[in-house]
Amino acid sequence: TQAPLAVNAVANTKEYDGTTVSAGIPTVGTLEKGDVVNATPIQVFDNANVGNHVLTPSGLTIKNNNTGEDVTANYNITYGTNAGGVITLATLNVTAVTDTKVYDGTTVSTGKPTVGTLASGDVVNAAPVQTFDNPTVGINHVLTASGLTLKNANGDNVTSNYTITYTPATGVITQAAYTVTAVTDTKVYDGTVSSLGKPTRTGTLQGTDAVTTEPIQVFDNANVGNAHVLTPSGMVIINGGGTDVTLNYDVKYTTISTGVITQAPYTVNAAPQTKVYDGTAISTVVPTMVGTFIPGDVLNAEPIQVYDNANVGDTHVMTASGLSIKKTSTGEDVTANYNITYNTATGSITQAPLAVNAVANTKEYDGTTVSAGIPTVGTLESGDVVNATPIQVFDNANVGNHVLTPSGLTIKNNSTGEDVTANYNITYGTNAGGVITTASLTVIAVNDTKVYDGTTVSTGKPTVG
Repeated sequence: TQAPLAVNAVANTKEYDGTTVSAGIPTVGTLEKGDVVNATPIQVFDNANVGNHVLTPSGLTIKNNNTGEDVTANYNITYGTNAGGVITLATLNVTAVTDTKVYDGTTVSTGKPTVGTLASGDVVNAAPVQTFDNPTVGINHVLTASGLTLKNANGDNVTSNYTITYTPATGVITQAAYTVTAVTDTKVYDGTVSSLGKPTRTGTLQGTDAVTTEPIQVFDNANVGNAHVLTPSGMVIINGGGTDVTLNYDVKYTTISTGVITQAPYTVNAAPQTKVYDGTAISTVVPTMVGTFIPGDVLNAEPIQVYDNANVGDTHVMTASGLSIKKTSTGEDVTANYNITYNTATGSITQAPLAVNAVANTKEYDGTTVSAGIPTVGTLESGDVVNATPIQVFDNANVGNHVLTPSGLTIKNNSTGEDVTANYNITYGTNAGGVITTASLTVIAVNDTKVYDGTTVSTGKPTVG
């Protein structure tokens, strides 16, 4: 009968390698004399997965040492298992790869992490992915790999048989392109650089991002002009969580130079005036201003008004001019920012009073009313001078006390020579101090001889002085 023989598995610990192979060598009982082990027994784990296992031996063959004959059948071999089998986790490195992407509002990376060596027969089931630590723009992002699952040739999930170490990498997220372009705008001067134009937005907002503050645009300055540069700015973008993500966009603010600011309307009305001729076109009345200055602007110089000419008349055109406006804060003259309408009015100039008075004069009778006296002339208006000096005459040519009457004054503008006599209401004042005295006259008889005729008559003709 067969000789009993015990073959017992030995305890064995190994790292998971995808197989049930054990490196342990089972123990073999004592063989009969002359017999030796031909094929050493092996032992296997009950399965290949990580955990505590039963090791089962098998495969012993025995031969006669002298003849080489297989004598295994002469033994009743009992294979004894061993519950001391252990399979530990295999180490596996999964390494994220460097990745650079344009901001898209997510942490997704298109990089493919690298996977270390798998145990024999195992393959990747689900490839690992990698993600950025956050979706914002930056150059020092941590890329983290995850999600690897493994299977064996039977399709069994063997991921749990590995201690997977995920090694991070460095990632970069660059700004997404976005353009904001100013639009043409025309406005009436209002003292500010504000524009009601709505800049256009060109580009794609990522994920849940949305514009919460629309961009605005402003003129380069507040003054009137037709080639203003309009500059947009101020757009704010937030994500679905309410976080400001504007800096994740490379926002290009594009200007245009077609902005127009037109003049603000303003009216100045000349006021009617009547004055006495003074030789000038000056008006002492201040024109009325109709309208409202733009906030921040104030009166710099009041408007004035002038007559169309300095002469007497009742249909003069009064013309206003000279209004100037300045900026309160800077003192800058902003008059050109207003379209000032100057409306005319009707003015009158009345004659200036002027007294011309005869002066006392005494003369010897000469048979005429001519007086050598020079009448006095009152004060002329600035710029006017006597053109023809006035004269005066006696009321008659006879000896006696007389009234002297002046006349004949003419007046001219000293600079132009224009006769301006009509601009004066000349009052000629008489003078009762005229005297004509008797003229002395000598009559001389001439020698005469005659024959006696009984009379005193002489035919001689006396000489008269």
